Amino acid sequence: MKMIVTLITVLLAALTCAGQTKPTVSAEREPYPNELPTLKFYRDAKWNPLRPYVSTDAEIRKVLGKPVAVYDELLKEHVAGYEDDFDWTIVVSVVGRGGELPEFVVDRLDSITLYPKRRVSLVGADFSAFFPMSIRNRSGGDTTVYYDKFGLRYVVYAEDAPDERFHIGDLKSITYGASREDTQKYTVHRR
Repeated sequence: MKMIVTLITVLLAALTCAGQTKPTVSAEREPYPNELPTLKFYRDAKWNPLRPYVSTDAEIRKVLGKPVAVYDELLKEHVAGYEDDFDWTIVVSVVGRGGELPEFVVDRLDSITLYPKRRVSLVGADFSAFFPMSIRNRSGGDTTVYYDKFGLRYVVYAEDAPDERFHIGDLKSITYGASREDTQKYTVHRR
């Protein structure tokens, strides 16, 4: 009888320990849970170890290398970025001085923005998890920004370009930035 009680105790302990193993990647919290199904880049991205307000310039360069001047067909201008991807230009922004963020996050990652090198239509995409904001551009190319509380932003053209570079509903960019919670946590309110 003592042997059976000991055996049951050992089995229960083993089952309890097995239930406490580290969750799988799919069960862990995703920093950007609202990524559109057709544009889920974060999980497999080379740059996914980088974190807004945490990653330094040295860490950014270690992951992505040294930025280069790249000509983006969609933007029609040179930007400092990365051309490692066939379909996307990657532009990294860092926190500067003088804003509402504390000194210790200056020169750390602010956001990673992806610009498509070809037209990507988002007509019919479900943006119900996002807040929309319309942006009027004097030079044309009015956009709608869809943003969520996790720091994910999709910028979508709200009009056709006269030269047909983009159409209503085409993606202009995707930005992976700091969550609203992290931004509020670090924001310094100056009087």
